[in-house]
Amino acid sequence: MRYSKRYTYIPKYEYAGTNQHGDRYKQTGTDKVSSCAMFADMGNVDDMRKILILSDQLDTPVTYDFDKTPQTASIEIVSKRSLS
Repeated sequence: MRYSKRYTYIPKYEYAGTNQHGDRYKQTGTDKVSSCAMFADMGNVDDMRKILILSDQLDTPVTYDFDKTPQTASIEIVSKRSLS
């Protein structure tokens, strides 16, 4: 099983007021969200079992890549701590 760690930066906004065009918001910063993408070769039964069990327990869809050689299945999981 392989994995890769990724970061996504999500902008934060706060209400700045209202003018003739409507409500205005200004960016106040960014939040760093960590995620982990896990990959398993479809020919490896143990790795596929781990991916499918994690997918079921975390309600995360499995993504398949049938064009790649070897064919792979993957899931991506986001850190709860980085969301709070």
